[in-house]
Amino acid sequence: MPVRTWSRRHYRRTAAVMAVLAVVGAACSSSKKSSPPVTTAAPATTAASGNTTTTASNSTAGNTASAPGVTADTITVGVVIDETGVAASNNKGYAAFKARIDAQNDAGGVFGRKIKVVFEDGQSSYGPNLTAVQKIVQGSNPFVMVDDSYALAQSYRYLVQQKIPTVTGGYDGPEYADTGNEYLLPMLVGNIGKPYPPVNTILPTFMKQEGVTKGAGLGYSISPSSSAAAQNFVTAMTSLGLPGGYVNTSIPFGGENVGSVILDMKRQGVDGAYLAMDNNTNFAIANAAIQNGLTFKALVMATGYDEGLLSNPTTLATAEKGNVFIASNFVPYEAATPGVQKMQGVFQKYLNMAPTQHPIFGYWIAYSDAQLLIDGLMAAGRNPTRQSFVDAVRTFDNWNDDGLFCAGVSFTTATYGTTLTREGCSYIIKVENGKFTVVSKVSGHNIAP
Repeated sequence: MPVRTWSRRHYRRTAAVMAVLAVVGAACSSSKKSSPPVTTAAPATTAASGNTTTTASNSTAGNTASAPGVTADTITVGVVIDETGVAASNNKGYAAFKARIDAQNDAGGVFGRKIKVVFEDGQSSYGPNLTAVQKIVQGSNPFVMVDDSYALAQSYRYLVQQKIPTVTGGYDGPEYADTGNEYLLPMLVGNIGKPYPPVNTILPTFMKQEGVTKGAGLGYSISPSSSAAAQNFVTAMTSLGLPGGYVNTSIPFGGENVGSVILDMKRQGVDGAYLAMDNNTNFAIANAAIQNGLTFKALVMATGYDEGLLSNPTTLATAEKGNVFIASNFVPYEAATPGVQKMQGVFQKYLNMAPTQHPIFGYWIAYSDAQLLIDGLMAAGRNPTRQSFVDAVRTFDNWNDDGLFCAGVSFTTATYGTTLTREGCSYIIKVENGKFTVVSKVSGHNIAP
């Protein structure tokens, strides 16, 4: 299944949560503690923890119906992903999730059990997301849920009430720091405290390296997360000794009439900006800057690292002329690391997707959700309960999705609800000569309130 190409309406989302991911990146923190089990698609499912290796038998001998959604030979998992609606072009990822699960099932499953997936489309909206969640829960009684949508910001309450472990992307809201929500397992960010998004030094550090003297943070008026990301970026700039920057959080969602914003930045001497918005507006900013003679030393976006940007001549030209950079919490797809090669192999076998084709963000997220699910099931043992699954994941410190993350994340009980200030990182990527080029790997940290 090929990745969908990019259009001017690409990445349009009601909460603009995609745009805060580079700022959230320092929640992906390094740690000196050992990583949790990592599974591979091998004839005997293998898990490695620290320097020891254990192998889980694919035999079902000893398996019992230990919990709702668990039989001697199956584990039922409910999945809600936005495959249609405004978020789908960038967030749809069910095919990638299913590919990783199919690979695991073909390798014998987990302790001999095959993972049975029950899927519903979240439709990029609050009401349909909750309806999809309730339909799966009431109709299939799954052992675990997976929900990758900004709309989970409302649906999570139902799942918490039902005490169903839920693997999520973690970019829908700040609920992951609240007492009582420990069954929510945000794959991309791990434990993250408040404020959300955090004040983070990764991108300001990159701006400083590029010689930016006055930065700007731009966000949507309708989205608290977008507005906060823009403001927090400028706050973090000042923490590095740079002068106070320009902040504009009055931009209408999806707005492309940004000429006045460009003129404001030009008058105030802005030479670098972080765009906490969707790519429809981001590229309007980049285009307007080129047309009005505003030259940025760095124009940083949190999205766009996929084949759609490269295949669209207009966005490709804008990215190259406008000094556009993309921040990614994932290891570059060009990297010949075991984790990347494994993902490429799964996508090639199950999706007929060439290893050179950059997947959309939703594919990265859904594939990683599946990996966290599998790792948690492995760690929970032969006959898991919902509580033992959550307890197992809550021991994971420095979980890095088989090496796909720039830096690992913590799910531990000890760090739940806290602002992790230890070092994290992001890869900075640029388009040059029609190709993605990794510019640098930048470190930084969250600043505790």
